Amino acid sequence: GNYIGTNTTGSSTIGVSEVGIYVFTGTLNQILSNVISGNTMAGIVVGTGGRGVQQTISNLVIENNIIGLDAQGINSVPNGFGISIVKNCDNTTINSNTISGNNYAGIQIGTFFINSFSDNPAVQGPTFISNNLLGTQSNGKIKSGNGTFGIVINEATTGTLVGGVMTTNGNTIVDNGIDGISISSYASENTVQGN
Repeated sequence: GNYIGTNTTGSSTIGVSEVGIYVFTGTLNQILSNVISGNTMAGIVVGTGGRGVQQTISNLVIENNIIGLDAQGINSVPNGFGISIVKNCDNTTINSNTISGNNYAGIQIGTFFINSFSDNPAVQGPTFISNNLLGTQSNGKIKSGNGTFGIVINEATTGTLVGGVMTTNGNTIVDNGIDGISISSYASENTVQGN
């Protein structure tokens, strides 16, 4: 995999990137087995939000990445947000990642408001979040919380499934600064199951 936002050993930030990976548009893309840490706004941003013409993203897979820790999955090398999904995203899968040690939320769906990004879009999904570690080291045993939320579902977002019916679908969500999972009063038809 790649080191995105860190030095060549994945041990510390190089401090030059706002967003590690910005998915603006496209279909059937995959973000697999990378270290994505040390980016000031977010490790990954999916969707256009307030940036230019609205585009559609479909069938994106984010899997087996370390987001917010070093390459060993131990020490915090924080992004702002871990993953921020902001608009026009259909069938996004976030599976088997370690998303820990970030300054804000591990996963944020809906509003993204920090520095030059500002918008309040809803994400209609579906968005599948399964088998991730949010707030631990990569071994799943030692705490390394995100600064605010493990997962936050903002605005009128719909169609998010956190966990699932299978035992392998459940996420481990611990030690985050405010809440493990926060769901906006405007959000609807989202499910949290089996975590």
